[in-house]
Amino acid sequence: MKNTKQRSVILSIINNSNNHLDAYEIYDMAKREINNISLGTVYRNLSLLTSLGKIMKITCENHADRFDGQTIPHAHFECKSCGC
Repeated sequence: MKNTKQRSVILSIINNSNNHLDAYEIYDMAKREINNISLGTVYRNLSLLTSLGKIMKITCENHADRFDGQTIPHAHFECKSCGC
């Protein structure tokens, strides 16, 4: 599979973040580097990177999926008050 500029930028954003970003946050950051990137491109690449095991998708009930560049098993916590 060919490594595109969009995919490299998205992966770099996730790997260099100290937070678990959602797709919109990744999209906003990617637009700073690639002006014409679309939200659809971000979603497609997040799906591909997840399926390739390059990133981890964190699904929380009633909240947007988040993405983590650390793929080794580790715990995630969800606040019972605010859901974050």
